[in-house]
Order: sequence, then structure tokens, then C-alpha cells
Amino acid sequence: MIGEEKTRDFIICPVRESTEAEKLFVTNYVSRLEKAGCLIHNPSRDTKQDDDPIGLRICSDNREAVRNSKTVRLYFNPTSQGTYFDLGMTFMENKPLFVINQETLAENLNEPMSRFLFEYAFNTDKGLIDSNRSCINNFSKLQDIIDLSSSITYDWEGNDKNFLFNFGMAFMAGKPITLSNREYVETKRTPHKSFQNCLLELDFSHSRVLYPSRKL
Repeated sequence: MIGEEKTRDFIICPVRESTEAEKLFVTNYVSRLEKAGCLIHNPSRDTKQDDDPIGLRICSDNREAVRNSKTVRLYFNPTSQGTYFDLGMTFMENKPLFVINQETLAENLNEPMSRFLFEYAFNTDKGLIDSNRSCINNFSKLQDIIDLSSSITYDWEGNDKNFLFNFGMAFMAGKPITLSNREYVETKRTPHKSFQNCLLELDFSHSRVLYPSRKL
């Protein structure tokens, strides 16, 4: 339709933790799609990765890109922290998920998060799993809880995949995010971008709104 805004597919893939082989694979994959006429948002290329020592601006830019996407395409690396955060945003926004490297995901089906992703993606071989959709139903309940919450408070202990997925969901929902153990998280602050840095900034921003004179 003339004048209709075209949407881009969003690529979830490792950025900082990616290997040279993964970078080459994703670059070639994106190139093939774009030559076929697809519009692609590849975060390693299209989201500005520098000048953000906290990481919150990168998360915000990717959030808008996921929101504006038609489909999210996943290159799955089970060790990538950012992947789980982006997947949480994807699920919260109810975006269709296409898995690029199904075989890697299939190798991890004994792990609940991988099983959930296998259930959620529209292009995976569902014959490899039971059909009761128990994992996706559990995450849908979490989705409802976040939707109904006025704010989200975390007792952060580390960046495991379940926390990062949950954090991504809350971040996509735009909920105020606070910490119940800020002093501990401060001891884990990093000199470079990290999810604990993002949590600290979100907690501080919310505290400034509630208590403008509070010093943290």
C-alpha cells in the first residue's frame, strides 16, 4: 500500500559475547534477507553500541526497535545474557518469533527456558516436544502479573536467564523498576555497561521521582 510505513524484522543475537563465526553467520544471514527486499534491524549494526557506559540507552533503543518490528528473528546462543533480555521484551510485546538456528535450540530442550522458546517460536518442529504448552502457559501467567502490577521490585542476585527474561518483560511494559537490595547491587556495579548498572539507574530514576532530595 502506498504510504504504508514498512516495518523491520528485529534480529536477536549475541553482540558483545559473539564469536567471529557468529558475527559472520549473522552478517551473511542479514545480507541475504536484505537482498531479498526485507528490512532488518541488526543491533550490532543499527543500535549505537558506544557512548553508553550504563547500557540503558541501548536497551531503550532496542525496545523501540522490537516494538516497531513485524517479526523477531532469533540466532540462539544459550550463553548470551542480552538474548534473554531481548526475548523477554519480545514475549511481552507478543511479537512472532522465528528461530534461525533451530538445531542449537533443540539441543537444549531439557532446559525450561529453551523449551519455552521452542514452544513460542512459530517455525520450530513441535513434534520434538510435548504438546501441552506448559512452559508458555507459565510465562503467560507472568506476563499477566507484570501487566497488572503498578511497579516491579527486584531482589537482584545475578544475571541468570530467568531474571533477564523477567527484566526484559518489565522493561518492555514500561513499569517503574526498583531494587530492594540497592546497597548490594552497588557492590556489583561495573565500569562498563551491564544489566546491574541499568537496574541501579532505573532504581535511582524512580527514587528521584518519589523523593527528589534523596541521596543514593
